[in-house]
Amino acid sequence: MALQVSVLAAIISAAGMLSMAVFGDFGQRFSPYISAFAVGVLITTTIFHLIPEGYSYSPAVWQWITFGFLSFLGAGLFLQILTSGKSLNTDLAFASSSILALGVHSFMDGILYATAFQGAVTSGWTTVLGLLVHELPEGIIIFYLLREARLNIFAATIIAFITAGLTTVAGTITALTFIEQTTSSLHIMMGITAGAFIYLMIFHLGPHASTAPDRRGYLAASIGVIVSTITILISHH
Repeated sequence: MALQVSVLAAIISAAGMLSMAVFGDFGQRFSPYISAFAVGVLITTTIFHLIPEGYSYSPAVWQWITFGFLSFLGAGLFLQILTSGKSLNTDLAFASSSILALGVHSFMDGILYATAFQGAVTSGWTTVLGLLVHELPEGIIIFYLLREARLNIFAATIIAFITAGLTTVAGTITALTFIEQTTSSLHIMMGITAGAFIYLMIFHLGPHASTAPDRRGYLAASIGVIVSTITILISHH
């Protein structure tokens, strides 16, 4: 059952990507609002899901949050120096670090799909429902970041599908094969992902979202918070 659910999650993510591809330059025209929406989703996911759930697995999650943040900060600075401030290369370098962070998160989701059914079936399905709801905006965010790096629609769709879709399936297969080992390392993945998300919000998504006119970015961010909160409440029902 877990594997079928992870495949469904990949399909939902793909729907989010394709919706962006169909609307063409929608992402470019409304990029500050999408960044604000992403900030709302990621900040809620980090504060109310990744950190507390990671802590429930191990108090050492704080070390991995720090490690994740400093690692992505260091990688970002290195890539910025390497690209010498060239706009295209800088955007692509940031997109690469973003995709890595979101890919780890999607892989972790796949593990959670597998572990959700280890206990009661009812609680397993509520957890799965909450996770599935956030797959659509996650697909949209990944596709948007790739298009911001000026990749063409075809390349952005393929990479986004691998990042948000196939990694989820891979996480489920890995968890089903090595359930004890993957469960014991969940706090590491949650901590690194939380640190990476904090880096993304502070150094890229937040500043870009602040360029939204008439403070409408706050509305977009609020929608992101609401969507993420609903998924968390459902998955922890």
